[in-house]
Order: sequence, then C-alpha cells, then structure tokens
Amino acid sequence: MKKTYNIKLIISVLFLVLYGWQSGYCQLINGLEGDGTSSSPVLIKSTAELKTLSDYVNAQHTIQVRQKYFKLTNDLDFTNDSLAYDLDQDGIKESNFKPIGTYDNTGNSLFSGHFDGDNHTIKGLKINSIDFVGLFGAVTGTSLTNRTKIQNIKIIDSEFSGNNLIGGICGYHQYNTVSNCAVNALFTSYGSGCIVGGLVGYSYGNIIEGSRVRSIFKNTAPAASLGGVIGAAGKDGNITTTYSRSEFQSSEDSCYIGGIAGSSHTPFINCYSVSIFKNMNFNMGVIGGFIGGQVSGCNIKNSYCYTTVTTESAKVINVGGFVGQKVSGTITNCFYNDSSSLNNNNLATPLSEQDMKHADFVAQLNGQDSISIWSQDPDGRNDGYPILSSQTVGLNKITASHDVIIKNIDKKIIISAQEIQSIKVIDISGKLIYNNNLKSNDYSFEINAPQGVYIVSVKTSKTTTNSKIIIYN
Repeated sequence: MKKTYNIKLIISVLFLVLYGWQSGYCQLINGLEGDGTSSSPVLIKSTAELKTLSDYVNAQHTIQVRQKYFKLTNDLDFTNDSLAYDLDQDGIKESNFKPIGTYDNTGNSLFSGHFDGDNHTIKGLKINSIDFVGLFGAVTGTSLTNRTKIQNIKIIDSEFSGNNLIGGICGYHQYNTVSNCAVNALFTSYGSGCIVGGLVGYSYGNIIEGSRVRSIFKNTAPAASLGGVIGAAGKDGNITTTYSRSEFQSSEDSCYIGGIAGSSHTPFINCYSVSIFKNMNFNMGVIGGFIGGQVSGCNIKNSYCYTTVTTESAKVINVGGFVGQKVSGTITNCFYNDSSSLNNNNLATPLSEQDMKHADFVAQLNGQDSISIWSQDPDGRNDGYPILSSQTVGLNKITASHDVIIKNIDKKIIISAQEIQSIKVIDISGKLIYNNNLKSNDYSFEINAPQGVYIVSVKTSKTTTNSKIIIYN
C-alpha cells in the first residue's frame, strides 16, 4: 500500500509540473493567472483584477513584483465602478481606482515590474489623491541598464486630480520605459509645487517613445510644472517620437508650462506639440510652446510646436514661442508658428502656418535621416501639420465615440472635442437650455448649469455624441 501511495503522489506532482504552469495553477498573486515570467505573465482580465494588482503592490510587495511581467487581456471600463476610495483623505470617496504603486515611508510599495497593455483601452478612471496620481502611482526599475517597461496602453475619458505628481500613465517613475502609450484625460492640479504631465508627472532616468497625449490641464496651484507629455523630467533619459495635442489653463503664480514639458533635463528628438493656452493670468511664470524651462542635458532636435494663445497676462515674465526660459542645452532644427503671439526669443525658427503645412517643412524636419521619421498629414488628423510616420492613428481618432469628452467638473458641464459644429443641452423635462451652432477648433467649452439631470449632445465634423450629465449642489 505504501508503494502504491508513493506512485500516486509522484504522478500528481508530475501532473502539476507538466500542466500546472500552463493552466494557471502557479500564481504570483492569489486570484490572478500567471506566475509573472515573460512566458507566463500575470493576466489582467477585468477591472476587479486590476484592482487586485493594485492592492497587492500597495501592500508593500515591491520586491515580489520586481522584474515580473503583467499583461492586460481585455479593454477595461471603469465608468460605472463605484467611487469607493477616499485617496485625498478629505472624508469623501471620489475615486474609482487606487493607483498601482506608491511611495510610502517604507519604500516597499512601488510597482517594479513590466506591464503590457497589449493595445487595450482603459476607460473611465477617476482618481483624486494627495500625490502619486495615475494608472501607476510610482514605478521604479533597478538601474539605467535594467529598466522596467510599461507599454501599449490607451487611457481615455478619464480624470486625474491631486496635489502633486500626476500623470495619466504614472505620477512618478525612475529607470523605466514608457512605449506606445496614449492618454486622453482631464487633469486638475491644486497643490503648491504640483508636477503634472499627460503621460508622466516626474521622471528620472527614463525613456518615453512612440506615445501621445490629447488632454486638458487645469491648474489652480502656485509654482506648478505642467507639460503635455511630462511635467518635469530629470537627467539620464530620452524622449522620442512622441506628441501632445492639449489645452492648458492656469491662474496661479510662478508656474512652468510647456506644450510637451514644464521643465526638463531630458533630451527630445522628433517630437511635436499642438497646444492652446487659455487664461494664463498669473504674475510670475514661464510659458513655452514646446518646453517651459530648458535646463542642462535637455538637447532638442528635429521638433516643432504650434501654439494658440487665447488669453495671456502681460505679467508672465518668460514667454517663448518654443522655449520659455533656456538655462542650458541645445536646440537644433526646431520650429514654432509665428502667429502664436509668444515672443520670438531666438531659440528656434518661426514659420508661418502655410510654411508649416508644406512638404518642404516635412523634408526639413527629416533632415539628414535616411529613414523618414516625419510625414505630411494625409487626412487632416493634425490640422495639416506634419505627423510622425509611425503615427498610424491619431489619439483623437481611436474610435468615433471617443472623439468627444463630456464631463461634470466643479458643477459645470465641460466639453472637449475638435471641430465642434453644435452643442445642445436639454434638461430632464425636455427643455432646451443651451443651443449653440458653431464651427470651432477649440478643444473645450464650459457651460454653467444648476442642479439637475441633462442630456448633452455634441456634434463634430466626424460624429455626434450624446451623454447624460448630473449636476449636484
């Protein structure tokens, strides 16, 4: 009997060895399939499972996830998830997701693995926290030669707000690569010294490549650093083939704001920004069409920006069409539109709108490169200005239903879209309370409305989107 028992035991062990790993029996995190190796990544299939990953990492498991692999297998929609988290500790639950990883007093709750979104979309995130705000709150690799990687993620129709270190992909990251990621969101910053970026808040020793942002930034904090792609970039990194189409609003003093970056030590190659600066009414600060503040190590090459300024204050102390304030670094083969009304401080070449849409400008951006990084805009996705050859789909073209963002922010109806033709707002009784037929390239509109339930209909040149909005007192 003993010999028979041992044989059965051996057979059971062999079965687990041969089949268990493939069948998900071996798990890095309880309840999630996969052991975290490159051949068997931990699979994330639902919003609940992404929350499980967040809970695990934030419970001081930095070492356990270090250099492990995670993969998203489905599109995730958080729109109807309950606001279950009070992350800013004000007694009100305002968030439907807790960022993956944070920098607590132990230093053991950072995300330190690799995450592949597999080109899936995450929709409807709503995060309001004190700091470390984003899909990932804080991310770290091991060294400059052993970076972690976050790639192939699209975040749309989401809201991120907080005091500091805010980014759509991650609020803070070091020794990490962000590749082929996209963000379409609303960012609100209200803490003094806040650092906010469309992809990343603050980075050190990082690579950003092939990524894109289309977002709105609202700042009510002094001494903030805001950028379409990155808020503030430290040394030992590189940002390439990345762009932002965004709008910035700020009314506080001493801010650094740029279409791509608020301030940077990191070099940029083959990047562009198309930006609108609105309500820039602060007493001291730095505004640049491409970068607010350029400091040592930030060498910029083969890049351009197109900037529209709808309102600005004469009290802003450093304003530049391309760079607001240059402390150090080089600028090579870079351009900005001469119609922006931002100062020509001789840090890049001003061009007319007509020249920037010409084929010769594309050739000029490509320079001596044997591979054509830049192409003409074939279908107007970038209003006729050059696009990156790798840019197969503009962020605002993910699908028609994602062209328009309609949100309730601070008891106002906020609408973000391109090429708006008409906006209609109807209350619950069927009464038309707002009707505006227009043709505009503006990104956003604000409509004041009293408490109630409304149907908002926005028609653009591409689609018509209807959304229910509830305004609370």
